[in-house]
Amino acid sequence: MKEKIPKKVVLADILNQDNQTIIGYNVKNQMQVVLSGFENHGVTILNKYVNSEKTFIVFDEVGFLELEAIKYQKALFNCFKKKRLIVVLRKENNFLINKIKSMDSIFFVDLDNFISR
Repeated sequence: MKEKIPKKVVLADILNQDNQTIIGYNVKNQMQVVLSGFENHGVTILNKYVNSEKTFIVFDEVGFLELEAIKYQKALFNCFKKKRLIVVLRKENNFLINKIKSMDSIFFVDLDNFISR
């Protein structure tokens, strides 16, 4: 079954849904990155939470859209250093996802291959 590509992808602050920005658009059935969404608004959201009293930060999801967003990646890895994270990773092979999966502090669960006993 072919994956349906949405018209747009939004990065949102889950505790304030009014605080969101578009990070991708569907152009001719291909997702095009809106880099400024990550590098400006996305970094601001991450910095807000990394400097807050919150214990956990949730990311749904990290994938190929973040690959060129260098400032966002730095803010993301700063979150890994300072907070506990729950991160949904897109099931693909790229350097960002591979770097996250190879971190010592990661407990990784593949829900497609998860067997409950």
